[in-house]
Amino acid sequence: MQKFHNNPKAIQDWIDEGERYKHDNELFAGKFCDINDKHCDFWASALRFIRLGKGDCDEVLALSHYSLEGDGIGLFLKHVGNPSNKKDKNRGHAVYIYKGDNGFYGIISINKSEWEPPIYANTSEAALSYTGSGYNYYKFITFPSNNILLDNYGSIKKYAEFSEKFYFPKQ
Repeated sequence: MQKFHNNPKAIQDWIDEGERYKHDNELFAGKFCDINDKHCDFWASALRFIRLGKGDCDEVLALSHYSLEGDGIGLFLKHVGNPSNKKDKNRGHAVYIYKGDNGFYGIISINKSEWEPPIYANTSEAALSYTGSGYNYYKFITFPSNNILLDNYGSIKKYAEFSEKFYFPKQ
């Protein structure tokens, strides 16, 4: 954990160095979610993510927020699918927006292609960088204290607070 302390690039490098992505229903079904729950959404702590070496986007939030001492904010992205189009599914995604030493904001993500060094003037500008990515709206996420983020046995989602919805401008 020490190598991640106040080092967003080290966090992203660790995520990118292995096949870290694993969906919650593969990791936690039968343990923290119903065995048949295809929509399992368990937010594991930073230590659980490190120990498992696998997780999804919300585990990146816990690790990043803890390691960067809360100097950033989570971003929850949502696409609300069209029920008349079976290929257009509801989906969600989360990334961590961190504040760089230069005063600008960057992005840490489970997806290597979404990493951004601190180039955005503020968190809203970073969120709006997802315009055109197929998401309908975003919410900022406020996290609980570091002791919950570090080694909580249950889902940290229940401790997180979500802001109002901010809709992406239509293209």
